[in-house]
Amino acid sequence: MGAPHRVAHLCMPHLSLSFSSLLMLRPYLCRHDDACHRGEAHRHKTLVNSCPPADNPDAASTSEKTARGYRGRCMFARGVIQFVHRRGQDIASMGLLILCYAIGYVYVTREILESEGAALSSVLSKACHVIFVLCLASWAGITYHGPGRERGQEEMQCSDLPPPLADAIAAVGAVSKRPFTSVGVWCSECGCWKSALAHHCSVCQRCSLWMDHHCFFTGQCIGFRNLRCAIVWLSYLLLLLVLLSVAALYRVFAGPPMDKWAYMRLSVSAVLAAGASKAVWVNLSDYLKQLSTGWPSFVMLTKFRGVQQRASTLGKDMEKLSARIHEHPPALKPLAEAYAGITWKGDRHNIRGLFLAAGIIEALAQVFGEPCSWRWLLPLLPGGSGDPRRPVSFNAEVCSSWRSLAAIVHEHEAALEREEEQEVKKACEQSAKVSSFLATIGKIDAHTQ
Repeated sequence: MGAPHRVAHLCMPHLSLSFSSLLMLRPYLCRHDDACHRGEAHRHKTLVNSCPPADNPDAASTSEKTARGYRGRCMFARGVIQFVHRRGQDIASMGLLILCYAIGYVYVTREILESEGAALSSVLSKACHVIFVLCLASWAGITYHGPGRERGQEEMQCSDLPPPLADAIAAVGAVSKRPFTSVGVWCSECGCWKSALAHHCSVCQRCSLWMDHHCFFTGQCIGFRNLRCAIVWLSYLLLLLVLLSVAALYRVFAGPPMDKWAYMRLSVSAVLAAGASKAVWVNLSDYLKQLSTGWPSFVMLTKFRGVQQRASTLGKDMEKLSARIHEHPPALKPLAEAYAGITWKGDRHNIRGLFLAAGIIEALAQVFGEPCSWRWLLPLLPGGSGDPRRPVSFNAEVCSSWRSLAAIVHEHEAALEREEEQEVKKACEQSAKVSSFLATIGKIDAHTQ
């Protein structure tokens, strides 16, 4: 048998075995191929059904509109959540105040101001109703007028302030821990230019002119335009609470006979009204004290008070330094004189403001925007006069004192730093001498041994 025949004879069993194996696996392979073909057909059918027909362009626009509507609803929901998170305290405080107004009015008119022919009760009832209406109108005026906002896109690179006022603000801002300037700057939070007398409110997300603080009970910042309404509101609210206390005590001691629970309710009402009137008086007196010292803005007062505290601390440090070096620094006297120029005689805690007026009436006239008259009793009028970015009423003498104090503080801080550096240098030199002396003694001892 030749070699080719032997190779064929040897390979035939293997070929027959492979052929038989393929015959046995053929049903499974066919089923697998059919399944693959069916899967591809199903995927192709799904893809064809999911895609819009080529001859129907409205289907694509409909899906795009649906997607845009979904994104719009998501953005709206996100905006509502952010607004509630930012304004939640405003909403809660205003809702609580309105609830107190409603419940208090119902209770007061039904029990405290219930007149039974008594002349005094009738007078108190009419007076309380009138003052209550004025109080509500003043409260609404705070929210309606607002503090005054920046115009937005008008660029304010240069200072619009009068030179004495601008120089004082620039000098104090340069030595403040949180520097500020006397020129307009760009507010990145609300995206607009703001003047030197404006401040950004994190709750309103806007810059307020002459901002004092954000009032949660009105949902507005208190500033240039509505500070008048705030003072009028607190005044009417204080007067209303005092009259309610008097009316409740009158019903208790001079009214008709009542049961013990009525006496208890009236007594508690009188105590609560008296306590609330005290709280209102504290806030109103703080406003009046702040205005009488020349600060129509609490934010501005806080900035300048930080520099005043730095000057006080610097003076104490200079005194400690003079005690250590047994010398009286000649620069300490100008610092004391400049510090005395911004504080009140006998009262080192209250500082004199840039808008210091001759008296409280003149200070209120600046806030109310008009001289003292019966119009001060009107609740809905906005306050302020002129352009708040270019005030014309200020105290040039106090501005000069603040400018001098800022310059002296800057000079003394540099001098104090130089003195401390010299002391550290002397201490290092003495330490080096001691180390050298000890090293020399060590060498002598080693040589002796």
